[in-house]
Amino acid sequence: MGKVLWILLLIFSATFPTGCVKENILTPEGTPPPAPPPPVSNLKPSTSYFLGHKGAGSNNYNDVNMEHSIASFNEALKVLDGVEIDAQMSLDGTIWLFHDTDINYSLCTPGTKHKSILMMHDSEIAAMKLCHKTKTDRVYKFSELMDLWNNSANGFFIDIEIKDAFDSSDYIGFGGELKYLDKMAASMAALMSNLKHNPSSLIIEDYSSSFTTQFKKFPVGPKLTFWLNNSKWFSDNVADAVKFGFNGVSVSFGDSTITALAIKKAHNLGMQVCIWSPYTDAEVLSVYNMLPDFITTDHTTVKADLGLK
Repeated sequence: MGKVLWILLLIFSATFPTGCVKENILTPEGTPPPAPPPPVSNLKPSTSYFLGHKGAGSNNYNDVNMEHSIASFNEALKVLDGVEIDAQMSLDGTIWLFHDTDINYSLCTPGTKHKSILMMHDSEIAAMKLCHKTKTDRVYKFSELMDLWNNSANGFFIDIEIKDAFDSSDYIGFGGELKYLDKMAASMAALMSNLKHNPSSLIIEDYSSSFTTQFKKFPVGPKLTFWLNNSKWFSDNVADAVKFGFNGVSVSFGDSTITALAIKKAHNLGMQVCIWSPYTDAEVLSVYNMLPDFITTDHTTVKADLGLK
């Protein structure tokens, strides 16, 4: 009898080994846990940095925080390496964070007459309320983002796109476009005259060489300047960046001429490359494997989705 029990015990142990059975774990909602991220073997070695588009994504992709808000920046910085922003200047010389050339479409109470940041004084801008679906917020100053950067432990990447695609009438208060850009360069330099961290994490994106040429006259602020032009193919943009003395290019991932080889050639010319704005995991993965220096995206959880640290 004892021998039979001993044999049965051996059979039971072999069939149901202790400590090796995985439970079928369910979430509190009763659904299986999410699938694991793609294996890291699918990824090429890269030093790409990820930037949150307008903070933690533009309004169409973020249901919690308004784009270009401090809350959106804080959300992005929990999971990404920095943020991309759009900069415009008021009649008072204050730089504000806003994308569109007409603010009416973003107001809780839209106006009927064209109005851009360039045409307004600070007091009017500060009183405006922005709405998108269930979100409500205000327009933020660039100085507020710089305060966040200065008060952080080590700083973070800020990609500053200088908005310069307004109607000619919008520049009247400055005496023309070039005078607007000159004044904006001086205002930007003043904000960066007392940086707490290394300015190597600050980037200027410029549609032309006008702002950048003026800004470089000041011995402060970003040393990285990216040529931003979508009217040409990638190789032509790289050539223009070299010609005008930029450090890199900022291009749309929709440009079919961007390849790993094309980026490598740009790197060989001393250029850095920023690609915007892939969203899905597949889109971001395809861009990441081309080994650019920066990737701007609205998809804030993409690093975790792809198993990147």
